[in-house]
Amino acid sequence: MDWEGHQSFETDGLGFRWQARLRLARLAWVDAEDRLDAEGGYGGARLFGVVPVGSARGPEVTRLQLVRCLAESAFAPLVASRARRLVWAADGDDAFTLAAPGIDADAIVRVTVDAAGDVRSARSPDRPRPNGRAGYLHEPYRLEFDHHERLSSGVRIPLRASGTFETADGDWPYWRFEVLDAI
Repeated sequence: MDWEGHQSFETDGLGFRWQARLRLARLAWVDAEDRLDAEGGYGGARLFGVVPVGSARGPEVTRLQLVRCLAESAFAPLVASRARRLVWAADGDDAFTLAAPGIDADAIVRVTVDAAGDVRSARSPDRPRPNGRAGYLHEPYRLEFDHHERLSSGVRIPLRASGTFETADGDWPYWRFEVLDAI
């Protein structure tokens, strides 16, 4: 499904807000929102931007959104470098880990970089995903990044990414996107 969205990161803390419009049919759409803020994680959608069709909060949603925020920090490295609740740790010559123990002590993301210092992947051993009435599945999740470009600020970010859940039945490509504009 094609969609167009906007994501912003908190500049003085650890959080984000993603909003998108997903076209269901010619005259039907859903406005979706994911976020991580001081209240925890949230995900929700509204048909035609008005009629609620789902929303979720709770510890698993907070972990889901926290792992997303940590993994996607590759798109906002200057913001991530200032995040007060973010813990960085070296993990070999070509990787580091990110965690936010004050939000969820078990959420962790391992980030790998290439020789040029570009982020190539981010992987978490546990990113929950909704599984209908059965609750949440806890599965490994990874992002793979490419097509890095230097912004006017001098920072290099990836302009393309794909997200994959590593399920018991094999890899399940979850989404892919391309950055069209970065500020």
